[in-house]
Amino acid sequence: MENAPTKLKVSVNVNDADWQKIQELFAKERQWMTAQMQTHIREVNSMFADEREKSP
Repeated sequence: MENAPTKLKVSVNVNDADWQKIQELFAKERQWMTAQMQTHIREVNSMFADEREKSP
């Protein structure tokens, strides 16, 4: 066990159609994550604006 490798090298063959689908899914996920972050930033900015209006 002491001499066991710490990393495993794996190679996979993917056909072009599957690779295209994988790329599309990653692109959709990035797009969704960006939209989620923008929504969150808008909510936080709105909260800050509300707090500024309340303070004297």
